Amino acid sequence: SFIALTGTQEAVKKAMSAYHVHATIPPQEAGKADYIMDHSSLIYIMDPRGRFITSFNHATPPEHMARVMLTLS
Repeated sequence: SFIALTGTQEAVKKAMSAYHVHATIPPQEAGKADYIMDHSSLIYIMDPRGRFITSFNHATPPEHMARVMLTLS
């Protein structure tokens, strides 16, 4: 199981800054109810205390993710 980031807009922006995450709505999408979001594609793995362990990006093979995750359990 996992927990996704949530909170106030201010808290989310603070977390984005701390983790060097990019997220923006492209100008051509502004004002639409359904829109495309440009954003970083990182998965951060944290321990139960919230400390960083590792991260994966969109190009990380699923087999590698599984091997790493199995070493953590």
